[in-house]
Amino acid sequence: MKNPNVLLKIGNSYLVLADTANALKSYNSSINLNPYQKEGYSKVFNIHYSRNDFSTAYNALKKSFEVNPNDFEVIYWLGKLEKHFLNNHSVGDSLLKIFYENSGVKGVIADIKADKSDRGVSVNGRSLNRDEMEEYFIESALEKFPYVDDLYQKVIEFYSEKQQVVRRDEYLGKYIYYSKLNTDSLFVKKYSH
Repeated sequence: MKNPNVLLKIGNSYLVLADTANALKSYNSSINLNPYQKEGYSKVFNIHYSRNDFSTAYNALKKSFEVNPNDFEVIYWLGKLEKHFLNNHSVGDSLLKIFYENSGVKGVIADIKADKSDRGVSVNGRSLNRDEMEEYFIESALEKFPYVDDLYQKVIEFYSEKQQVVRRDEYLGKYIYYSKLNTDSLFVKKYSH
């Protein structure tokens, strides 16, 4: 097969069937045909990350970074792996600083923390109340940055305050997954009840 997009779709199909060996073959074939396409590297990284195979996950990110040096998600994950897996704290901190200063996530976090009572937000023609606006900003932030563990902490705190245990626990699970390199165990303990 000579079409990298088709190979990505085949890999996705294998992944749905939990056949990660064939999914990885398809993704790697796609990468070989088009090394500038981000999705193949992302899929390879995610498979290895979910297996706690951080060394192979790191290698996939390094290859992605070589061809996509301005990809903020890659910069974020490289920073996390450098800092928490390879113990290269200065390199990891530098990469994370680049991410936080240039990706727009700081503004998103500021939006979540800001008092939004004076902002008029409407969805489908209906004005949102204060709680709905906060939830809207949080959900929008996670759509843009679904891998940033700091955001999950804000979401967990929000749903805990609103006593929405099911939603809190859903995001707690995601936080634990995305922060497995540096999970704040006291935070998890506080909200796991």
